[in-house]
Amino acid sequence: MKTLYSEQDVQGTDYKKLMEYAVKTSDAFMLVYFSFGRRRKYSSTVKQIKKALKPYRIKERYDTQWPSTTSMDIDNTYVIEVYRSNVETLDILCEPRSLFSWLNPTFPEDIAFFHRNRCWFLTCAHEHFLRVFLRSQEDEEIVRPLLAKCEEETVRSSADLYCEEYDV
Repeated sequence: MKTLYSEQDVQGTDYKKLMEYAVKTSDAFMLVYFSFGRRRKYSSTVKQIKKALKPYRIKERYDTQWPSTTSMDIDNTYVIEVYRSNVETLDILCEPRSLFSWLNPTFPEDIAFFHRNRCWFLTCAHEHFLRVFLRSQEDEEIVRPLLAKCEEETVRSSADLYCEEYDV
């Protein structure tokens, strides 16, 4: 399976096009809500996004692992939420105006998109990287031009892909 890797942010109209395509071709997306310590304190923007997305939430879990990250930090709180991907969520997902803006404390972190429980698009905003697992020629034709600089990688098998159990 071909994979695209980039350390360049996607901003402005390219970001909006990427979000439109991701929402259209995914059945779910994931956001990570991070807070220091055990108390869940979030910025007003994070609270607004969490509230706006609540009707679309499929599941919530507390964990130190998500598609782009395995954290050894057990002293802080990571709330991972999975949402239905649909046109109603698009405006909310376009609020940050760039892919690497999904970063604490202003926004939830590390947006990732899923199709049939498999992650096909992941980000790690604080490390400034993204990875796209190309599922089709359409992915290649639409996503690649939106990434300023990217390199190709090869995933050994589908077992290398991150899976998340959810029902939509």
